[in-house]
Amino acid sequence: YPRVSLAVLVVAVACSLPFRQNSVSKILAHHILGHIPSSSILCFMDEVFRVLQPGGTVSVTVFAKGDMRDGSGVEVEPSAYLRGDGILTRYYSHEDLLQLGGRFHPSGIEYSEWVLPIRGKQYLRREITGQFVKPAEIF
Repeated sequence: YPRVSLAVLVVAVACSLPFRQNSVSKILAHHILGHIPSSSILCFMDEVFRVLQPGGTVSVTVFAKGDMRDGSGVEVEPSAYLRGDGILTRYYSHEDLLQLGGRFHPSGIEYSEWVLPIRGKQYLRREITGQFVKPAEIF
C-alpha cells in the first residue's frame, strides 16, 4: 500500500487561527470567503499569511459570478447577497480572486461548471478556485 500522510482538520475562528507563525504548509479554504462579510476577508487572509510557512499554499474555492444563485437576495455589499434564509453569499470573478491573494503569488486559477438538476430543471453551478503561494522570506 502507498504511504498516506495524515491531515489534521481544525475548526477555528477565521481571524484567529490557532497555529504558530510559519507553522502550516497548506490551507484549504473551501467556500469560506464567500460567506463572511468583506470586513473579515482581509483579516482572514492576514491570518493565513501569518501561519503559512514560506512556500506554503492556500487554496481558495468560492462561487463564481454566473452561478445559479448569483444576484438572488438583497445585495448588501458589491456582488454579495443576503438570501431569505439568512445566508450571505459573495460571487467572485477572476480579478476578484486575484485581488484576494494580496501578498501571495498566484499559482493557478481554475473555473468549474456543472449542471445541477432540481425538480426537472437544469441549473448552472459555477465555482472558481485559486491557488496562492506565500513567498519565501528574504533575510
